[in-house]
Amino acid sequence: MKHRKNQDQFQKPVSTARSAAIADPTTSASPHVTTVEEVSRKAYFIYLNQGSPQGREMDHWLSAEAELIADAKPNQPALFS
Repeated sequence: MKHRKNQDQFQKPVSTARSAAIADPTTSASPHVTTVEEVSRKAYFIYLNQGSPQGREMDHWLSAEAELIADAKPNQPALFS
């Protein structure tokens, strides 16, 4: 029995973002979940469009995530104008 308990601690946790989207009644019936591949592709195009600067991988990745999230929610007003 003790061995089984140790196995449970190594199970992957449920994604909080996905569970929040499922639990939130204000979201659409089938919310779009952005994949790593989509973010990677968008980050690569940002990298190319900025002239392929080195050492800005995190900036490109975060910009790609932000753009994809903004594109997924076009009906929400901007927080700051």
